[in-house]
This record gives sequence, structure tokens and C-alpha cells, in this order.
Amino acid sequence: AAAFLGVFIAVFVIRRAAQQTLEIAKQQLKFKTLFETNSDGIVLMDQNHFVDCNPAALRMFQFDSVQQFTHLTPADLGPPLQANGTPTEDYAIAHIRQAEAEGHCHFESRGKRAHGSLFPAEIALHSMTLENQVITQAIIHDITERKVAEEELHQAYDAALEASKMK
Repeated sequence: AAAFLGVFIAVFVIRRAAQQTLEIAKQQLKFKTLFETNSDGIVLMDQNHFVDCNPAALRMFQFDSVQQFTHLTPADLGPPLQANGTPTEDYAIAHIRQAEAEGHCHFESRGKRAHGSLFPAEIALHSMTLENQVITQAIIHDITERKVAEEELHQAYDAALEASKMK
């Protein structure tokens, strides 16, 4: 009876462990799919450097591999100066520190592609502690189309104002 009970418990434990392993694998696949198929660039960084990025970030900044990307710093992904005249490195560090202190931070920045062209970006930073280490996630959205539309709207408004003055 004791052997039967032991076998029953062992089978139960093994089945339960297999179910938990399957559930963990399903969750990992779900999050990996979300990470890899997102249309916005997603970059993960620790206190010192980038640790990972999704394919959209590689396309956005026009780099060929995650390994190539992870050798960069936030300052490498922008021009020497941001639109407000602040050095990109200082601008990035200030926002990263804000996200670490408050948990999140949202701002606009100018990004720089691998070949040097600039683009406007909207960035949301979220800091969290994973495995006793602070990790900051950057979600980067290329807002070139929005900026072009805003400029066209502004020009149309100015033209309408000028036409109104001419009347």
C-alpha cells in the first residue's frame, strides 16, 4: 500500500510539474511573440548598456543584428544635440534616471539611423526590477508621419490666416 501510495504521489507530482512546465512555455511564447511582432521598437537596458531589442528597433535604426545594437549606448542613437540644444547623452540619462525614480517617463527625441539620417521619435520608458537588477524598457515610436501632418496643418493654417488678412 505504501509503494502504491508512493507511485501515485510520484505520478501526481510529475504530471503537475509537466503541466506547470507547459504553462510556463506557453507564457514565454506569448511574451516572445509580443516582443518580436510589435511594430514599435522595444529596447531593454540595464544600468550600463542595452541588453536586447526587437526586430522593429533594428529596422527603425537600420542595424543588422541584436549583437550590433547592444554594443551601442543611448547617445549613439541620436544626434550630438537634441532639438532643445541638450547633448543627447545628457538628455537620455536625465530621462532614464526619471524613469528609474518614478517608474516611467514619456518624451520626444530625435533618433539617428545607422547611416546618419534623423527622425522624430516618441519614447516611453518603464523601469522595473527583474532578478534583483533594474531594467528599463524603451518603447520607441517613429513619429515622422505625425510631424509631417502637423507641419502641413500649420502651413495650411498660416495660409488661411494670410488669405483672411488679404480679404
